[in-house]
Amino acid sequence: DAILRIEKETIIGCNKKALTMFNCDKDFLIGKDVYQISADTQLDGVSAKSMSRSYLTAAYDGDAFEFDWVHRRQDGSLFDTKVSLSEIKVNQKTYIQAVIRDISKLKEAQSKLEQREKRFRALVETTPDIIWETNTKFEFLYCSPQIEITGFSQKDIVGTTVEFVFSRVPDKYRKQIADAMVELRTTKEPFTNFQAIVIHKKGYEMYLEISGVPLFDKKGKYSGYRGVARDVTDQKKQQLELASQVALERVLHTVSAKFIQLDHDELDDGIREALKFIGIHLNVEWGGFFEVFGEHPKFGNTKFVTCTHEWCRDNYPSQLLSLHNLEIDLFPK
Repeated sequence: DAILRIEKETIIGCNKKALTMFNCDKDFLIGKDVYQISADTQLDGVSAKSMSRSYLTAAYDGDAFEFDWVHRRQDGSLFDTKVSLSEIKVNQKTYIQAVIRDISKLKEAQSKLEQREKRFRALVETTPDIIWETNTKFEFLYCSPQIEITGFSQKDIVGTTVEFVFSRVPDKYRKQIADAMVELRTTKEPFTNFQAIVIHKKGYEMYLEISGVPLFDKKGKYSGYRGVARDVTDQKKQQLELASQVALERVLHTVSAKFIQLDHDELDDGIREALKFIGIHLNVEWGGFFEVFGEHPKFGNTKFVTCTHEWCRDNYPSQLLSLHNLEIDLFPK
């Protein structure tokens, strides 16, 4: 550290480190008032002259303290310092000793860190994905503003657990999440594209695709997970709809293949069996086979339909007798 000895406001002595720090000869420092080797205006916008006098007055009153200061080298360049002032006595005389540490590299590093943090925050807050971080107990330490796509705010989530987030999903999915967390606690391995159902605050299902990596402190101790979650609800619904359509086409193909092999007297049973097969696949309570007829005396030229065969799940009432001679316009096209 550089050391200056000050009498009143004037520098009367210094060590060799001071000459190195200020990149100067002794004449540059000795005999100068403190403000003359300082930036004219300090960090808070106050003039160096008035501020240095205030600090020196306080030091002469017996206060020892530390503060940031901007000094000026002999070549005019400025650099950041940390200054400690204290009162000393030499041969019955009172002086102020200033210990000066060059913190310009530290300030530069802090500035770069702040810039990186700003860039990272800007990235986090503009990406459509949810950024999240948990501790070892899977309690959320952070989640980005994009969590609002679930209807919840950052305040709703931070401090809660992963179990809370998935607490409203059906039991079979909740068990899947619980099993996954047990595995992560054990293996502490990265994971990618884990698809999970969450319930939006308004009550409907959403699909998230989640990836994460384990975190370790400087000593290598496991400290939690950090990752991203992406809303893939639309893609998932499209996949499910396509899979359902393909499955239905297979069912219809199977039914059609069976009909080809039926004799005429087996058609009624075949139709009922086909209705049951399709109804179970579609997970409905009832299915009917309707025959379209031409004009009917009651309806003039209006076409009508009649249900000729039906299939019902257990305990579901038959509709066969009530579905006769219905106007075809009653049915969606």
